[in-house]
Parts: sequence; C-alpha cells; structure tokens
Amino acid sequence: MKHKIFSVVAFGLFMGLLPISCTDLCNGPCGCNPVFTTPEMSVRGFSSETLFRTDNNEPINPSLFYHFNALYKAFWVSDTELLSQTTSEGNGPWFTQKAVACSVLEAHSKETLQSLRVINKRVTQLPGETLIMDQDITNKFFITETFQVEYEISDFLKTSKNFFRDENLYLKFRTPPQGETELLFVIEIELSDGEMFTLDNETMRIK
Repeated sequence: MKHKIFSVVAFGLFMGLLPISCTDLCNGPCGCNPVFTTPEMSVRGFSSETLFRTDNNEPINPSLFYHFNALYKAFWVSDTELLSQTTSEGNGPWFTQKAVACSVLEAHSKETLQSLRVINKRVTQLPGETLIMDQDITNKFFITETFQVEYEISDFLKTSKNFFRDENLYLKFRTPPQGETELLFVIEIELSDGEMFTLDNETMRIK
C-alpha cells in the first residue's frame, strides 16, 4: 500500500501536477531549474488611506477621532510601469511542466526609498509644544510594514526599501495628543532615481 501511494505521488511530481515551490531550486524535484529572473517595474504614483488598526484594518469614519496608538496613515505604490518581463532558463517538455508547477517571482521596483518627509500644514497644539506651519514633523512618526515592528523613519531609510505594487507602508503618530486633535500634513516621498512624489492634504484625527 505504501509503495502504491509513493508511486502516485512520484508520478504527480513528474507530470508537474503537484505545485512545487522554487525556493528550494536545487533541493527538490525542480532541480536547479527553472531559474526565474525577477521582473522589474518603475514607480509612477502613490496612493494613501487612513486606517484604524483592527483585525480587518478598517477604513476610518472621517467625522470621528481615534486613539492615536491605533490609527495609521497607509501609503502604497498604486501606479507602475513594467520594465522587464519574467524570463527563465530551461527547455523541453520536462522544463515546461516544471515551470507550470513552480511559482513566478513578483515584480519589484528598480527604485528604492531614498527619503520620506512629513510636513505640517496646520498650527497644532500638542502637550508642551506647538507645531507650526511647514514644520518638518517626520520625527513625530513611526513607520512599519507589518504592525509587528515599528522603526524610526531615519533607520528605515537605511534599509534601501524596494516596493511591490499595492504593498502598504504605515505611518503612526507617536505623541499622545492634547484631547481631540486633527493633524494636517503633506507626505513627501523621494526615490533613488530622484523622482519626488507628494501626498497632499493628509489628515489624522487623533485623541
């Protein structure tokens, strides 16, 4: 019976019927092929949204104020231009079946995140200080990719972050406000090729 089950599984792998991850390119039935080159894209635009951190990351009600420690400004690459198609090495029917069974890599941006600035656009009173117009308030925010680990923005920039389309980054205000407070600011995103993108009139209503 065991021999029969093994034969069925082996046949499925040979025919490419069972999915095989290409993360173990040389350690499994895929052998060392197919080897996919990572496709590249160029960033053409960003979008943003304010999210209240819950199990489902709910969009906020714009008329309400939310606890500052659970409110995030999400931004992501929403417009791209594909620069290279996915290519692979290998030939023949056996390679074709392996390519179908193995995963293709997702395109990432050729640009990396060079600079990120948050500029205040409203005089705002915080405990012990007043934010003035056009003040750089980048250091008032943490940045995170997964909500599990938060970074100083200056430290995160050192990672030379590439982008995947629709992959979110999140900003969180780090200072407890003085009662109900509405922040108004601009996010300036500079990429390694010198391109600058601006997200205007961003708001966060915190308490």
